[in-house]
Amino acid sequence: MFMGIFLLFAGIGLGNSLVMKLNELNGEHSMDKVVVSAENRPGSQSLDSFTPLNMNDLSGILKTGDIAFSTNTVDSSLQAADSEAAAQAEITGTNYLYPEFLQINLMYGSFFTHKAEVDGEDVAVIDETLAWTLFKTLDAVGRKVEILGREFKIVGVAEKGGSIIETLTDDGIPDVYIPAARLLELEPSEAATCFQVKSAEAGLPGQYETEITNALQAIGKSPENYRITNYQTKEMLLSQIPLIVQFIPGLAAIFILVGFFLKDVRASYIFIRTEFRDKDMKTVISDNLPHICMDILKLLLLAAGVCAIWLLIRFKLYIPSEYVPDELINFAYYIYLIKSGIGGRISGMGHISPQVELIANMGGILITLATAIPAMISFVLIRSGFVRLKLLDVEPVKLTLLSALMLALSLVLTAGAASLLGLPEAFQIKSVLVLWTFIYIINIKIYNRKESEQINV
Repeated sequence: MFMGIFLLFAGIGLGNSLVMKLNELNGEHSMDKVVVSAENRPGSQSLDSFTPLNMNDLSGILKTGDIAFSTNTVDSSLQAADSEAAAQAEITGTNYLYPEFLQINLMYGSFFTHKAEVDGEDVAVIDETLAWTLFKTLDAVGRKVEILGREFKIVGVAEKGGSIIETLTDDGIPDVYIPAARLLELEPSEAATCFQVKSAEAGLPGQYETEITNALQAIGKSPENYRITNYQTKEMLLSQIPLIVQFIPGLAAIFILVGFFLKDVRASYIFIRTEFRDKDMKTVISDNLPHICMDILKLLLLAAGVCAIWLLIRFKLYIPSEYVPDELINFAYYIYLIKSGIGGRISGMGHISPQVELIANMGGILITLATAIPAMISFVLIRSGFVRLKLLDVEPVKLTLLSALMLALSLVLTAGAASLLGLPEAFQIKSVLVLWTFIYIINIKIYNRKESEQINV
């Protein structure tokens, strides 16, 4: 039974932690953005890449918020200017707003500024791995490095992330960030293949996709050649997976309480009907007032319990409009929800995913694996555990204390697992209350069933 409780609690807790981490990794704008990436391989020969003129035009057309472009190439002979130390690195050409869209934790220095871009300065931000490889120190700010045959001044050193999402999406090649204009000047064959646009915190479904589609058409691009992803929608879909899992035990607890309620209503009805056979109403009430008051109180408490659990587990379910038919919700949505978590393509035919897509897709996979699958296993284990405890004839008080101990231990182990995976703790009191209520009510049901069996015997 403990394994079932642990898996259920860990699934909800780690699912929430992964959602929180995913928001952190997407920079200061979090998931309030739309990402557009070309479906083809990068290169200026492709009609789907963005030239500097395209970037300027899009920045003028899209007035919804900040916009960051990016393109990538690999320098296999990046070298320190003051030594013979060399290394391979992935060069990302972007603009000063890039950290707003993708988390870059700086250990030393800062990201390059808008002024540095405008002035055409040769500045770079490198990660800690490259700093140590080239200079044998992490504080490499002010040092110079030769990138694609030109010297760049290092203005910042970024920390390598250690969370499970970052680890699984890390290709093992050190990262370097330079102004996109400098990269396109040094590598004319390259062109921007991805841009991210800040969206408002609350927008209408499809609003920003439509604006971006119109903007792409305005600069002569075919929208069907791009992957346009609204990350607000992605976040809503992923964040509700732990909520759905939490909803299930809460709903089960409600059904059990409703069963208790109906059973007590029936018992009260039989009692009153029996009393009225030989007595009038006044006599029945006066003779059985404590009993009647106790029954009414019990029914009110059960009703209050149902309402309280509902308030804990309810949430606004987001379902994309294409999965809401005229009369009834289409269950194809739930298949879509699972596929969007597990089946999000990390890379596809004819498409190289930018880092922001890799992170989002990996986050979706992990959220689904950490939440949905353990939940399905946990319910089977919890049920079998309670059946065994029933056969062992454990006293109700001991069973309640044992359940509380298991839940507390699950909380500690889940917190430890989150720490080991580099995830923030995202445990909510609601989750603890829902799971404890679920377990406690099952204990009561087992005890009541035992009493009934003993009476029948």
